[in-house]
Amino acid sequence: MNIILASISPYRRSLLEDVGLAVEAIGANIDEYQIVGDSPVHTAQLRADAKAQDVFSRFSSQIVIGADQVCYLDDEVLDKPQDNQEWFVRLQKMRGRSHLLSTAVCIEVPDAYDRRQIQFVETTTIHFRADLSDQDLWRYIQIGEARKCAGGYMMEKRGAWLMERIEGDWQNVIGLPIFPLLERLRSIGCPMFGTTIV
Repeated sequence: MNIILASISPYRRSLLEDVGLAVEAIGANIDEYQIVGDSPVHTAQLRADAKAQDVFSRFSSQIVIGADQVCYLDDEVLDKPQDNQEWFVRLQKMRGRSHLLSTAVCIEVPDAYDRRQIQFVETTTIHFRADLSDQDLWRYIQIGEARKCAGGYMMEKRGAWLMERIEGDWQNVIGLPIFPLLERLRSIGCPMFGTTIV
């Protein structure tokens, strides 16, 4: 079973490879920031769909997985910070509050597996610590690890110090909700453990 991940994210690719899936990572030729829905989740769904369709249009005999992640607070999407000041203000807004992180997944299934499209969304609630000082936030920004991350943090790295707890799927925060994704892949015939053990 040939699977293409419509993303060049090393984190998403690693999550798939860790569960035994041999995937090829190919970035989609879209400007995702021009795609905006009527809610944060709808935006993620439209972007995931656009990524999957773009790559599937070039590799229509392969299973293509597109995904998009949105981080949002009070329905305001928190995209990748443009500069350090915007980043700081964003972290201040999240301090002591809970926000949501939703990953939309779109799977384009080729004719060989009964052509169809499968979509789903997984949402995790993230609780930021209330006892973070402005100095703590600036120190994290200076580390720079999350400059290109939605929300402006990497919970799987030093951003964990900013968090109190999460409710929901941990892998969803890292990049892909693996358990519901594997359920969908099994439904179209993907063998358990993905590839043959040699």
